[in-house]
Amino acid sequence: MMKFTGSLFNKIKLIFTSWLSTLMNKKFIKVFVICFSFLFIFLLALCRNSNSGKSNEDTLTLNHTEIASTIYAEIYMHTEIAATIFAQITPAASYTPIPTLDHFANILLKYPCDNPDLIRIQGQVSKVLDVDKIEMITDGEYKTIRYLGLDSSTDIESSLTSQAQLAALLKNQELVSGREIMVLSDNSLDNNGSLCGYVFTTDSFVNLEMINSGFFMANLSDGLLYSSLFREAENLAKKSQIGIWAIPTTTPTLHPTNTLIPTTTSAPALNCHPSYPDVCIPYPPPDLNCPDIPYRRFRVLPPDPHGFDGDHDGIGCESN
Repeated sequence: MMKFTGSLFNKIKLIFTSWLSTLMNKKFIKVFVICFSFLFIFLLALCRNSNSGKSNEDTLTLNHTEIASTIYAEIYMHTEIAATIFAQITPAASYTPIPTLDHFANILLKYPCDNPDLIRIQGQVSKVLDVDKIEMITDGEYKTIRYLGLDSSTDIESSLTSQAQLAALLKNQELVSGREIMVLSDNSLDNNGSLCGYVFTTDSFVNLEMINSGFFMANLSDGLLYSSLFREAENLAKKSQIGIWAIPTTTPTLHPTNTLIPTTTSAPALNCHPSYPDVCIPYPPPDLNCPDIPYRRFRVLPPDPHGFDGDHDGIGCESN
């Protein structure tokens, strides 16, 4: 059976306690030191049990109780440190709510809404249908939205040239295509069942931008929320002579001379929408359906304002 002399015991005790104090100052191994110390106490206790009844030996038997007490005292000195370490490793469970970021807070702060009856619908634009109409998806549901406050009468639409209509469509795409939007609406529907509303991206008020770009007059007949703002935008576009407010330019008639040979070319069909490059389908309005046109299985490109390509496979009006 293992026995220790007094001097050897004191050396082991001194070495171990010194080693323990040194390691306890090292942050990353304090937990290991504590666990190892308890294991060492346990082993010493086993040695004490195995050495019981051997008091008549000539050599000094190791006093395990003294060693255990010494080690325990060293551990106790670092109890507070150890508790701190364990708290860092396994912090108390707590619930910290993740703040919901309102991405539209800044734009709505710039254009405040003082009508509490308006509902808010947030979603993503899935398709630009027309110069003033989009399709959005919200909570897995598709909704058609028409911009509120824009005069989209037939007279206004006809005042736009084909190039201006295309420019208006491209402007609408630039503002909203594929983007997250917030719609403020009173749940009113137009004649085609589209939800009328004010449309905001995170950095623009779309209805206002379309008027400000000169593509629409402001419709103020129904006491709209932003009527003064829309009227101001209309006046600015009129002053800038853009869009429907542009001054028509006259093309001078050139008289042929002896050095010029006049040539005749057929005028292109300017009213054909570029979404249907292989056939000639006019711009909306009106919003046409497949039974309204003579074409079948023709190529369709975005944005498909008439919605001929319902399954989005690039082919319009596939069924007779």
